[in-house]
Amino acid sequence: MKLGQELRRLRVSAKLSMVDVHSEVDMSVATFSRLELGKKKDIDEQTVWVLLRRYGASDDDTRAVLALWETCRQEVEQWWDAYGDTVSSAYAEFIRAEHTAIECQTFTPLGLPGLTQTERYARALTAQTDGGGEERTAIFTEVRLLRQKRLYADPPLRMTAFITEAALRIDVGGERVMREQLQHLLVLAELPNVHLVVIPFGSAAVAILGSGFTKFDYPDEEPSVIINAGAAGPFPATDEPSYIQRGQRLIDSLMGAGLAPGESVAMIRQYVTKWSDREF
Repeated sequence: MKLGQELRRLRVSAKLSMVDVHSEVDMSVATFSRLELGKKKDIDEQTVWVLLRRYGASDDDTRAVLALWETCRQEVEQWWDAYGDTVSSAYAEFIRAEHTAIECQTFTPLGLPGLTQTERYARALTAQTDGGGEERTAIFTEVRLLRQKRLYADPPLRMTAFITEAALRIDVGGERVMREQLQHLLVLAELPNVHLVVIPFGSAAVAILGSGFTKFDYPDEEPSVIINAGAAGPFPATDEPSYIQRGQRLIDSLMGAGLAPGESVAMIRQYVTKWSDREF
């Protein structure tokens, strides 16, 4: 039996719900659900002990769970762990949520979503906004490119990316970088799992949103998660139903304000030409 399954068995035996215990170990319900489903393995020993005491586990059950935890600890090593000195815990949570999701809807008001960025665009954007020096810029660029592998995995992450017209026009890295970036968007638009929606200037839907967000959806009826992204980086994930519902309403508004697929691609092509001729 795996660690998550055993912890779930003990919780059910104790007649406790995930809502009863998730906050005691500083997890959202969605993260706690992933733990029990075996999709979250990076759990520390102290958390295991808190759960065992809460569940009133017997000595035999305690020994069994600790043995499973030790096995799990030896197995777990995600690629982003290697960047722990640079990647914040909030950003690591974002990457983890993205890594296990089957679908996402993402919106960034004045830039392009991370999963759509070329190396040169990502490097220029990080250098302009982070200010942490060349080494830090190189690390964040590398992490962003590694995240993009999810779009080509088997099965791939399904992504709807809302892109404002402003993001197509704002200069990040210069004419060559922008032209290359927009041409890359056209390549992404051909992938069956990628849906690009351009929001034209003047949209009220964009005006009411001060910061970006990403909504992640998971299989097996696992709760969806929304993570806001401000200037300081991602905020902690939430799976509160009211917040998810609000996020879905915003997504519906953006979808209604956005151009159709063919029109979105046509506008991106127009900006490729504009960046070539500098016609602004």
